[in-house]
Amino acid sequence: MTSKLHIAIVGSGVAGSALASTLLKYANQDAFEIDVYEAAAEIDDVGAGVTIYGRSFDIIAALGEELKDELERVGDISQSLIFDFMRMDGKEGSGKVVSSRALGAGCSFHRADFRRAFLTKSLQTAPNLRMHFSKRLASFTRDTTKTELPISMTFRDGTTAVADVLLGCDGVRSPIRHGMLDIAATELEQPELRKLGPAWFSGWVTHRSIIPMEDLDAEWARMAPDAGIHRLHTESCLYSGKNAHIISYALRHGKEVNIGVFALEPSAMGKAELPLERWVKHCGPEPVLELLEGWEPEVLAMARPVKEYQKWYIHVSGPLPTYVHDQIALLGDAAHSMTPHNGAGANQALEDAYLLGRVLASPLVTRDTIPLALKAYDTVRRPRGNAAHSKSFDTGSLCNLTTPDGRDDMDAVSAMLKDNTRLWFVLGKVEDDVQEALAILSASVKAAEASGVSRDGAGTPTVAKTVLEASVVPGLVA
Repeated sequence: MTSKLHIAIVGSGVAGSALASTLLKYANQDAFEIDVYEAAAEIDDVGAGVTIYGRSFDIIAALGEELKDELERVGDISQSLIFDFMRMDGKEGSGKVVSSRALGAGCSFHRADFRRAFLTKSLQTAPNLRMHFSKRLASFTRDTTKTELPISMTFRDGTTAVADVLLGCDGVRSPIRHGMLDIAATELEQPELRKLGPAWFSGWVTHRSIIPMEDLDAEWARMAPDAGIHRLHTESCLYSGKNAHIISYALRHGKEVNIGVFALEPSAMGKAELPLERWVKHCGPEPVLELLEGWEPEVLAMARPVKEYQKWYIHVSGPLPTYVHDQIALLGDAAHSMTPHNGAGANQALEDAYLLGRVLASPLVTRDTIPLALKAYDTVRRPRGNAAHSKSFDTGSLCNLTTPDGRDDMDAVSAMLKDNTRLWFVLGKVEDDVQEALAILSASVKAAEASGVSRDGAGTPTVAKTVLEASVVPGLVA
């Protein structure tokens, strides 16, 4: 038997890259081999802006000054991140700041820069970390008779790999979520779990773009020559109206502006599949300009310079009754893909990754105790992740100036937005969650040792079929 645990991380987005960095920071490096499998051919600039703040921002500091310095180099770090909430649709009360959400210390950057900051230095300095590109998972199996390397993976290019633990950081479509729930449905005799694999359309569509700040400045100077600099030079903004809302903030040290325009298409809400091959497509600026007709000049100055948008049909999954099964775990969007209205997706993914990385780094983790470690992660993270998933829908209504129960009450809308912010990003400490999970792991290991229970007894019933192939719904389009 080899001494090192082989960890497979599928996906190198926010969750995958942060998980690898956490393991490298806290684990005994003689105990692990880490392989990160990325479907893309490289880390490119596809994607949009990301803001990390509140509880989650503490993780950046915990992972070391070198990482924080690199993020500071490529992004914008503030010790007092504030989002201004304004009605800007030209209707009664338009043009005023309704409230400001104080999010504490935080940072905004392009998603690709975030991934590079986490992974580039790690790949240069960690001999036990390997990065594999163009590796799209096709299927995996789990052999319950093996105590070593029970997970076998097959990729679309025909290559294979093995691992002791499989960690799915593979996004909203997540083949690993499909596969894990398929295996769990068989082993636990709960066929209803398979129904939770597919993602479903949330009803929300967002048009996303990133433009040069100088283009915004030129349009703003033309539209409002006496108004001074545009607000986005100094603030992050939530521009709201009854038919849409916009999240916008500066990126890359004020050189670029991230724009996300959100609107509802409720007729298709809840459908597992839209009649589209892709959930993201390119479009011109015309639909957004039509949507924003009559809005305040401050908003139009930002929208008019845009040449092209990525139109995203926002899909979500879950909520799931478990993020783990035996040696398999889900993180980030694979576990709790949600609507983006709380700005919670990346933050929750980062918290998943940090807590699971800390738990797996425990000296109590062996091949026999991997299921106990993953259960400790699930016990602490799933309630919070699922609650953030649920609250994200409420916040979407609030951002469109309507309470979740349908009231047009601006005071209530403002108060509820502030409560959501406090609940998910200010209250509590991630380190407290880590210590809770480590205590659960310790108690579970002691209980298992006292009872002499094997891995199967501690987590999963032994089944007659010992080599289980997971159905990962072949043919998914990225």
